[in-house]
Amino acid sequence: ICYNRQANEDKNEIAIRTEAFVNDRLEKINSELNSTEGQLENYKKRNRLVELKVDAKESVTNLSSYEQKLNEAATQISLINSLIQFAERPGNKYQVLPSNIGLRDEASISLINDYNKVALERNRLLRTASESSPVVEELTSQLKDMNSSIRMALSQAKRNLEIQRNAVASQYGQYNQEVSRTPEQERILTQIGRQQEVKSGLYLMLLQKREENSISLAATADKGKLVELPQYVGKVSPKTNIILLLGLILGIAIPSLVLYLLQFFRYRIEGHDDVEALTDIPIIADVAVANDAAKTRADIVVHENENNQMEEIFRSMRTNLQFMMKPEDKVIMFTSSTSGEGKTFNAANLAISFALLGKKVVLVGLDIRKPRLAELFEIDNHHTGITKLLVKDDPTWNDVQKEILPSEINKNLDLLMAGPIPPNPGEIVTRPSLEKVLNLLKENYDYILVDTAPVGLVTDTLQIGKLVDATVFMCRADYTPKAAFNAINMFKAEKKLKNMAIVINGIDMSKKKYGYYYGVGKYGRYRNYGSYSKYGNYTSYGTYGNKYGNANDNSLKLK
Repeated sequence: ICYNRQANEDKNEIAIRTEAFVNDRLEKINSELNSTEGQLENYKKRNRLVELKVDAKESVTNLSSYEQKLNEAATQISLINSLIQFAERPGNKYQVLPSNIGLRDEASISLINDYNKVALERNRLLRTASESSPVVEELTSQLKDMNSSIRMALSQAKRNLEIQRNAVASQYGQYNQEVSRTPEQERILTQIGRQQEVKSGLYLMLLQKREENSISLAATADKGKLVELPQYVGKVSPKTNIILLLGLILGIAIPSLVLYLLQFFRYRIEGHDDVEALTDIPIIADVAVANDAAKTRADIVVHENENNQMEEIFRSMRTNLQFMMKPEDKVIMFTSSTSGEGKTFNAANLAISFALLGKKVVLVGLDIRKPRLAELFEIDNHHTGITKLLVKDDPTWNDVQKEILPSEINKNLDLLMAGPIPPNPGEIVTRPSLEKVLNLLKENYDYILVDTAPVGLVTDTLQIGKLVDATVFMCRADYTPKAAFNAINMFKAEKKLKNMAIVINGIDMSKKKYGYYYGVGKYGRYRNYGSYSKYGNYTSYGTYGNKYGNANDNSLKLK
């Protein structure tokens, strides 16, 4: 009761004082409004004015519109002048011209875009070819012709804009004279009308506030009301059961979300299971990272009369390939989606593995853009190679023999390196001489292993793929993106690469996330089961439980 009485008194006191203030302001504004309206009436009578403000506003609007058009025309002319000066500079000859700078002439924009495409293509070719190259000279000739066309188009656009600017300037002068002739009375009427609008708005607002305040004063009611006497009903909040249920839900949801996010952001393959989930192409080997102590010249980890885990990996790869290939098949191509996935390393060690069987093997370097065989085998010879054969129309076996070098690692392994890098590697592998060279090699070797460029970067490999019998597609753990398997599956579906198989390279056994265990013989398949599982390292078929294993084996990187 006391609260309601005090609240009503405070409310009424505020309302009464508000009403007095509003009434006082209404009297003053009413007097000022009458004075302004009388002043406006007298001024119009004295100067005999009706609706000059309408004409004046129209003239000002037209003046602003033509002034904008005049500025736009001047801007376009300035842009064209700047573009012509830019094109005439000696340092910008045959270089791309600025585009998307606000120029509105469609013909000039189209010519500039075409010119820039040709200029970019010429600059790209100059990275690998000289200016005297026939292709570059043809593009240079096109640029000269297009440059002349662009200058003519810009000059014509400039003349059109100057004509347009003169017409707009003439119209602008007419409206400017009209605005200058507007009587001074119009400006005074605008000032008086503005004062009248302000005072009228204030007057209407105060009238509305006075009515609202009168209603508030008449409708005084108690603010507080007793609904029910307080009663003790026990504990209301917090509700223990709901809190425990929420805790259980959050305890399950948060770890699940974390695990989902970790899986979601793994955009690179990590091992065998990832590749199996992404493709149905057979996986013929999982190649672990080799210990540096096991590597010899050319990073070879496969050696004669040794029985270690790296040996078994490449034996398994060799055996799986032999099962995939027909008896008469001889040519095996190594490729990948991008560089750095281990094509040359695996091709070299697989070649050694075939050579240890007593087979005559030749390793061919057809990664012409970025050859690595000479560097890998530490051979200081960049003049001998297959490119010297491909430029010939009809290479003979004598020609081929001159370009073949011994590997100096195994007597059954020879090398046919890339040789000098040509200016047109994409075209040279499409010559019929490549098929002739491979046919000559088939007559004299049991197996031909071809190291090619990444198929995801250049199209050379697709041309070579038509001539091989099997394709080994390399991917690398913690390196190859999962998105690359979209293209790999497409090659398989469209049959662009023959007899495809996948090798997973670079599995680092020193990382605890890999649960692989490498055994020997038919039980040496790489499984990611735990250490106490069927193929774990404490069972009869595990690495340490296998009686055929090598206790001193240090071929893998384990630390």
